[in-house]
Amino acid sequence: MTVPGDDPRLSAVSADGAVDGSPEALVARVQRALNRIRFENQSRPVQATIVVLGLGFLIVGTVLSLTRLDLSAAEMRWDAIVAAAVLGLLLIPLNALEFAASGRLAGTQVAFGKAVEVTIVASAFNVLPVPAGIAVRIRGLYRSGTGTKTAVLATGLMGLTWLSWGLLVGAGALFVLDSLGFGLAFLAAGLVGLAVAWSLLRPRPGSERFELLGTASILELAFLSLAAIRFYLVVVGIGVAVAPAQAVVLAVGSVLASTLGVIPGGLGVWEGISAALAVLVSLPASVGFLAAAILRVMGLIQNSLAAVGLALLRSRPQD
Repeated sequence: MTVPGDDPRLSAVSADGAVDGSPEALVARVQRALNRIRFENQSRPVQATIVVLGLGFLIVGTVLSLTRLDLSAAEMRWDAIVAAAVLGLLLIPLNALEFAASGRLAGTQVAFGKAVEVTIVASAFNVLPVPAGIAVRIRGLYRSGTGTKTAVLATGLMGLTWLSWGLLVGAGALFVLDSLGFGLAFLAAGLVGLAVAWSLLRPRPGSERFELLGTASILELAFLSLAAIRFYLVVVGIGVAVAPAQAVVLAVGSVLASTLGVIPGGLGVWEGISAALAVLVSLPASVGFLAAAILRVMGLIQNSLAAVGLALLRSRPQD
């Protein structure tokens, strides 16, 4: 039974919430398990503790990374840092295209201007210590004419595609770096993820499935390429030699952190994962941690400015 506005071609959920068919049932079980540890499902004291610990870890880790690298402002390549910041401006239109693609998955059309607006608002919420970014996107799809269930599934499907391609691209980079064991693990997980994404689109005709998943895949690969380039520039900017394949693996850290959802904005989690991945590719942990922290600060500034700009536009009197 579907609720008004839900697209039966995309979702087929039984009354008890389990998705019909084995791949969907597996996704539902995994989602329920993840929901138990998600930030928004914790009590207020636990949420406050998580935010304080995450922020403390971020601050202490950044200070230790700066100390270990013995980095001074004069030694930094500011041209590379500025280039990484400028490239970050592409994230808003890319996120808008991704949101519009989510709308197509949910069976609705979202105008690009509206997608940009939802993207800016969602990104602004990600600046705050609250996990509201995804909720804004789901609400945006719902207000575009989809049912809540379909909006959630479409958003989750884009996230699964993002994670799957992150693992697959990371696997290729790890193979280049002769890390066969981790590369195979990433490869297997990425292929499973894409297979599940394909199965979730099973109610759609074959050609439409190819088009929808192909569009989503192209967008996520564009995100990954941009993330890898920006990581490369930031690492070069802090005076460390880095190979392109190493930067690609570091970029996977942002994918993994955004998927967890245990703490809003991946506060401290992104930096910690990046530090671990840096060690995996023979870079100092401090390099991965500091590069992710710098990119976080860039994102905070850019998202805040975009939110202020949108607020000013909304406050202007309409002719």
